Amino acid sequence: MHRRLITPRDASIGIVGGLAAGLIAGGIGQLIFIPLANFPVLEMLGRLVGWSILGTIVGGGISFFVPNLKLNRALLAGAIGGSLGAIGFLLAANILGDVAGRLVGTAILGFFIGLAIALIEQLSRKASLIIHWNTKEQTTLSLGEKPIILGSSNEAHIYLPKSQGFYPITAKIYTEKDKIIMQFDKTYAAHKSLKILKHNLVDGSQRKLGNLVLEVRTLLTQEIKKFD
Repeated sequence: MHRRLITPRDASIGIVGGLAAGLIAGGIGQLIFIPLANFPVLEMLGRLVGWSILGTIVGGGISFFVPNLKLNRALLAGAIGGSLGAIGFLLAANILGDVAGRLVGTAILGFFIGLAIALIEQLSRKASLIIHWNTKEQTTLSLGEKPIILGSSNEAHIYLPKSQGFYPITAKIYTEKDKIIMQFDKTYAAHKSLKILKHNLVDGSQRKLGNLVLEVRTLLTQEIKKFD
């Protein structure tokens, strides 16, 4: 997203959140695992459940950082990633040993949580914002009720350089019922002599801000073509 480096506050939230997720999932998983440890088949099931719980909690936590990522979809993606991580751990542990197996399982867990979230988000999104950084690079964000913030502040999802005259919060893009709204900040609008703060965007709408080109895409056009 071409954003600033992680701040101490962001790092603290990530570390504390990660520790909390690990402790909760580890505790629950261990409670399930201990009674089943003497039964080989059930032992594997206990590990699978424990890792799935870990993945579910991590996936849910990610939803608070990715704009318009629904909590239920993040939880589902986390559970899928956790289950695959458990399978990877069991396979790797038999070949490489317990410690190496846990490292491999953790890597698989993170990979598949990210992959599952990306796939679920892509399949479920109804409207998206494509950021064209240049002619060869672009990023896609899901649009929803939670505003995507454009500006030069640390809170901005899309960074716009202060040196180019952009304000900490320059504009917000969000959905309102069936409409896609781009709303400029009052102070920025006054500075730029913009009389209209709210703009309705439709499929294919483009806006250029600094070196970036923002493009809106919806499923409306695709659905019409399928219907025809």
